[in-house]
Amino acid sequence: MKRYKSPYLENEKRTKPDSDRRTKNSRDQSIEPFWGELIKALGPEIKDFLKVTAENHKRMTDALKRSASAENVISDSISELVEHFKTGIKVINFAHRKKESGKAINSHHQEVKKIILKMREKGETFERIVEHLEKKRIPTFTGRGKWHAQTVHRLYQEYEES
Repeated sequence: MKRYKSPYLENEKRTKPDSDRRTKNSRDQSIEPFWGELIKALGPEIKDFLKVTAENHKRMTDALKRSASAENVISDSISELVEHFKTGIKVINFAHRKKESGKAINSHHQEVKKIILKMREKGETFERIVEHLEKKRIPTFTGRGKWHAQTVHRLYQEYEES
């Protein structure tokens, strides 16, 4: 078998010609100006990049906070709904029973109508009627939310017309 002889090997010792060998100092001196110039050239771009990255991070943090807040609202709503079921307040779907004008007809609707008309005959304000409905824990027609004076006023006008 033939043995390959490298020009760098003399008498089985590893040596390289001195002309190819670089010293540590010469390497550092040739690279140092390159990095210095690169850092000077890219400095403003790096600064801008970091600024944009920080702004994006802040926006993402704010979005996550809003998302967490929305999840808390949903969780609270679900808890409130569960509590309504525990206390016996029913959420009623009135969509299946309608009259000509599209309003739901049922005993709950009639009960609210009687309360509103009776209290208005006594001279009560719409705000006082709302307070009474909330105090008696009479649910709205959808079973969600709270009574409002404007809603009671609108219902009163509809009841007067019919």
